[in-house]
Formats: sequence, structure tokens, C-alpha cells
Amino acid sequence: MLRKLGHTEGPDIVRIDHGTTVIGRLSSCDVTLRWDGVSRRHASLTPLSSNPNAPPSSRTWLLTTLCDDTIKPPGKLKPGGASKTSRHNGVFVNSRKVSGSVQVRHGDVVSIGKGADVEDNGLLPPRGLVYSFEINMDVAPDPAKSGGGGG
Repeated sequence: MLRKLGHTEGPDIVRIDHGTTVIGRLSSCDVTLRWDGVSRRHASLTPLSSNPNAPPSSRTWLLTTLCDDTIKPPGKLKPGGASKTSRHNGVFVNSRKVSGSVQVRHGDVVSIGKGADVEDNGLLPPRGLVYSFEINMDVAPDPAKSGGGGG
């Protein structure tokens, strides 16, 4: 499960054990975040272990940052203009900025925040946190409150 930390909007718990879970600003994402600093498709979590007998706390996921030129319609950038890359994509694992794909596991905290000027593996700025989620396979979803996930 992906368990929301803090008091932001969105589902408290989202299943992440079936298929890829997409986090972003689009309403079609499994976890929709309403902040302009979040890309339309910001990041995804994909289960790496398909062993149903594995203890929940030993499961792992591939966290992938998704912010790249492919999400912008052609012709939107001015000649010589900067493209939106994962450098601007404010995805942090345990307070360290990540880009590309990294493996995450039970107990890791995935955060979305203000990190345009933070280098890879740099720390999340003290006032930069906007959204934070813990990967926690020990909690059960409440069907009345649980959001999407999987797909």
C-alpha cells in the first residue's frame, strides 16, 4: 500500500501491488495530486516481485520519474528553449532526490516537492515538501477511502 503522510488531499491509502501505479496531476492518474509543481504524469510505481508467497514487507517496486519531453505536445517549446526534464521533477526517496528509476521497498518514503534546483541524491529542502507517501505493506485498505492503484 501507498500510505499518505500528512494532511493533504487525496486518498489515504492506495493499492500498489497490482500493476503500475501512476502519480501525477492528470485526473486519469491512479494518485492525482493537485499542485502546479506536479507533472501531468510525475512518477510511477511498478511491482518487481510477482511472488504471491513473498512476505509483504519483502516486496519491492520500481519507482520511475516520468517528467520528460514526451509529455509535451510538439511545437510547444520555443527554439533554444529549455525542455522539462527529470531535473525539474522533484521526486525524493527518504529525502534524497532521485531521477530515472530506483528500487523502493516497504518502509521507504516517497515525496513530491519543490526540487528544481536540487541535484540528484541531494536533500529535500526543509520547506520543499508538498506530498509524502510511505510504502507500507502492513496496512489494509479501507474500501470506502481507498483510491485507485494498479491498472
